[in-house]
Amino acid sequence: MARAVKKPYDNSRRQAQVRATRLRIIEAAKALFIDRGYPATTLEAIADAADTSLPTLYRMFSSKPALLKIVLDVSFGGDDEPIAFSDRPEIQKAVAYLTKTQSEDGSWPMKSRAHPGEKPFTNPVPITYFGSAWATMGLMRSVILPSGTASAQDEKPAKEMITKEAQAAIDAGIAYLAKQQMDDGAWGTRQYPKNVGITSFAGLAFLSAGHRPGQGPPPGDVVAKAIDYVLKCGEQKHIQLPAGFLVQDRSLASPMYSHGYAVWFLAEAHAVVKGDKQKAVKDALTRGVKIIVDAQNSQGGWRYRPDPKDADLSVTACQIHALFAAMKAGVEVPEETLDNAIRYVRSCHDGKEGFFRYQPQGSKSNTPLALTGGAVSALAVAKAGEDEPWKRGVAFLKAAQSANSGRDTSHHPNYYYGQF
Repeated sequence: MARAVKKPYDNSRRQAQVRATRLRIIEAAKALFIDRGYPATTLEAIADAADTSLPTLYRMFSSKPALLKIVLDVSFGGDDEPIAFSDRPEIQKAVAYLTKTQSEDGSWPMKSRAHPGEKPFTNPVPITYFGSAWATMGLMRSVILPSGTASAQDEKPAKEMITKEAQAAIDAGIAYLAKQQMDDGAWGTRQYPKNVGITSFAGLAFLSAGHRPGQGPPPGDVVAKAIDYVLKCGEQKHIQLPAGFLVQDRSLASPMYSHGYAVWFLAEAHAVVKGDKQKAVKDALTRGVKIIVDAQNSQGGWRYRPDPKDADLSVTACQIHALFAAMKAGVEVPEETLDNAIRYVRSCHDGKEGFFRYQPQGSKSNTPLALTGGAVSALAVAKAGEDEPWKRGVAFLKAAQSANSGRDTSHHPNYYYGQF
């Protein structure tokens, strides 16, 4: 009598169910991390949102930091393959570029490496401080949640993603900035002395690196002095500028940049100060937000001065970061203002090639990589990512990085693309 042949067990259906559950958990975690922030999101809440049990979640993801890592992999890498975030080619290229271009003194200059046939370009703004702060922030924020979540760093959920080279660059950048701070807490250059925008950039770099006012080594004093300086500037009166405007020199060609970065910095600082200082920060934030809201133009964007007649993507991205950071600090922002701002950013998107323009009706600028990085970072912090312009923008950045075809003739990527 012939023996019956045993059919192999087909577990494809079971594997598909497990895969579907895993993806539901990842999507639920991503939505909650964005909506509530990393510290406030519990695994119980994620399991409930994913319509699964907590034991099932633990079997698939051993901890909340482990789940965050997968969320980051899916969001930035496009998959949940077992490849460390820091090991992904695009991240390695970005980190390698930043560490390679750092000067021996720990700063990042902003002189161009001209493409064949082009003349080297040197930007006249105080790039050493701007570039150093942006690059340091970019290295730190590549593994930290978006703006307004400074407190999440206390848990350091992605500490293992910082390479030794990146950490060395961060430490050198922070040390350089600390040495350059003036006695009154400001940073600046001969051309832009005691600049509020530069000071706020530097302050954000220290907060991103985990430094707090009055805590630990001397950098803690650096943060406290920077906060005091920005607050003091908001108390000054300037002709043709609203009361509470955060700027040191009213003759500055583009004061909305300084004001936006200062609001952003104070919003992040609000979470790490206490008592009377926190109240002073909150008051300055409230005044600062009103100025930004009132300066928005009919298209939904902002321009160099608080006059709602014109707009561009660069200044608008700055104000979006500032407004959403302020919201995290508890300052009310009109929903209409936010909706119009996002609409403006999307209007700058080129549906054919995927990049973002300087202005809606403008042509492709010589810094599409930087502008596109600014646009996608603004959309992300506004929780407006994952739509078609955002996806196309991210695809453009990846393609430009791989092909070295961004056409940027400056190091503006140290600003926007580093933040992204």
